[in-house]
Amino acid sequence: MPIGAFDIPRCYKDDLAAVVITEGLIRDRVKRLAKDIHEAIGDNQLSLLCVLKGSYKFFNALVDELSNARWACKEPMTVDFIRVKSYEDDASSGKVQIIGMSNLEELRGKNVLVGFLISVTSSVYIFLLWKFVFHVLSSLIDILCIV
Repeated sequence: MPIGAFDIPRCYKDDLAAVVITEGLIRDRVKRLAKDIHEAIGDNQLSLLCVLKGSYKFFNALVDELSNARWACKEPMTVDFIRVKSYEDDASSGKVQIIGMSNLEELRGKNVLVGFLISVTSSVYIFLLWKFVFHVLSSLIDILCIV
């Protein structure tokens, strides 16, 4: 869609040629995603884990929509945040650290949805998958990649 059809902040006007996906379309998709997640989980407990920082805004919108979809659930929905560090200054350290939750074991046996920015490096993704599937969870509901 043409740039003139949107209220674009001045700092971005010279950098944009068109809007490909509108905010309303994203909002509608997040709402549908929340409904799909609720249908898959049902009224069972759900733990949401956000890998900061890049996914926060989308994750927050998803939490809001999940709260709406799960308003009648008796089982709780919890939200936690972690950071994953694999760089020292501008270079990869070769190590991946999880910073945030003091004990990931708290998630053992729970339905967990992990949200993170898709641009994380493959080593970070593999580390997170390994950490959750083999060391924390009895079943992983989903790892949600956020663009």
